[in-house]
Order: sequence, then structure tokens, then C-alpha cells
Amino acid sequence: MKDFNNTTLLKQLAEDRESRILALIDLDLSIAEGFKERIEQINCDIQKVHLLAVSLADVFWEEVYERQERGEKSSRIGIRVRLRGYATEISYYKSSFTVKNEKSNFRKGSYIKKSSKYKYLEHDIAQLNAWEKELIREMEKSFVYCRMMSKSLVDARRQLRRAYAQIVNFV
Repeated sequence: MKDFNNTTLLKQLAEDRESRILALIDLDLSIAEGFKERIEQINCDIQKVHLLAVSLADVFWEEVYERQERGEKSSRIGIRVRLRGYATEISYYKSSFTVKNEKSNFRKGSYIKKSSKYKYLEHDIAQLNAWEKELIREMEKSFVYCRMMSKSLVDARRQLRRAYAQIVNFV
């Protein structure tokens, strides 16, 4: 199979009819393989964005626990980062409580809805304590970036999968 990542070779094939005809069979397979590799790279990048969001959520929880230990006005807010399909979802919740059952303990609460596509606006967090608002404002600077990256990667993955399916069905 020819090296179709070499631009000089591709230019030569475009100019030489006989070589081009023989190379066309391998070209379709090379394009399909390239799409598949890119899809796998995007899957890896999606996991990286999720890891970044989870790490940022750890910082959020550390700050909440630290403020509670200092005796500041108690907090009932929380954050949840999860991978739904291939998209990273980052949500805040309030009025949280701990659910204890035989298998595990976890926190639950009512979600604070986002008014914007990628971020929480001031009126979304208006009913929270001052330090909670401050913490969410600070965390949102990074979480907005994670949400936007996640959306872009998921969209790119979807488009590449469609193109890959068309090539595979064509060959």
C-alpha cells in the first residue's frame, strides 16, 4: 500500500495517469483508515476532557469541605461530572443530601438549571450564599472551557463517523 500521507507522492499521482489508476484502490482504504485513526484519537481526547473536568470538580469539593471546616455558613451545593455517551456533563445541584444504601453512599440534590448553553449565569445562582456564588463563578471559568471542548469533540466525532460509514459502504 502506498504512503498517502506524503504530499509529494500525492502530487505525482495526480499528474501521472497510469500510477494514479493503480493507486485509487489503495486510496479509498487509506482514507478509511485515516478516519478510523482520527475517531480513535477523538475518543482519547474526549476522555482527557472528562479527566480534566473531574479534576476540577475535586478542587470544587476540596474548597467546599475546607469552608465547612472553617465554620462558614453551611453549604448544600454540589457538583456532578459524568460522561453521557461521549459528552462530558457538568452540573451543579443544591439542597444536597447523602443517600446511604447497602452498596454505596452518594450525594443527591436538585439540579441548578443553566440558562446559557455552556455556562451558569448570575440569575441561575442568585439564591445561593455569597461564598457559594463566588466559588461557582471561579469554577465556571474552567468548566465553560471543558463544556465547549466536549461539544466540539463530540460534533467532530459524529461527522467523522458519518464520513467513515460512507467510505466503508462505498468501498
